[in-house]
Amino acid sequence: MRNFLPRLAKAAAWSVGTVTVLAVAAIGYIWLFVANFDGYCDELGRVTTDRELILAGITNELGDIQKPDGGTYESAEEFLKEHSNCCKVDRHSNLLPEKNASRFFGMYSVVARIAYISDSRKPGKYVDVILYISPCGQVLDRS
Repeated sequence: MRNFLPRLAKAAAWSVGTVTVLAVAAIGYIWLFVANFDGYCDELGRVTTDRELILAGITNELGDIQKPDGGTYESAEEFLKEHSNCCKVDRHSNLLPEKNASRFFGMYSVVARIAYISDSRKPGKYVDVILYISPCGQVLDRS
């Protein structure tokens, strides 16, 4: 019995040490190769600009956006020419639930806000759309 306890203690210490080393290695791997805190897009091989994310959001909404005269916009660029201060990208929004935890596992998204006046002659003329966009410009959700 006397020889058994020291061997058990040595084995337990070795197990705790091994688990600790493996846990640190796993966290290091995730931090280096999976976590996405800056909005890196693998498809493009770089971080997308705010303008690119805004254009992606507007393009997603073009079917719902009407000109004051009732027509539609041909492109996101045309919309931006008329509404140059319409949009904002927030990479660190409080609207993102548990943003740091999800970004640690590579799930990065930003909040893009599109706000404009659709028609000054009609009630409900102010339009305010919030979009959740992936770092590659894909709209994930809308509110």
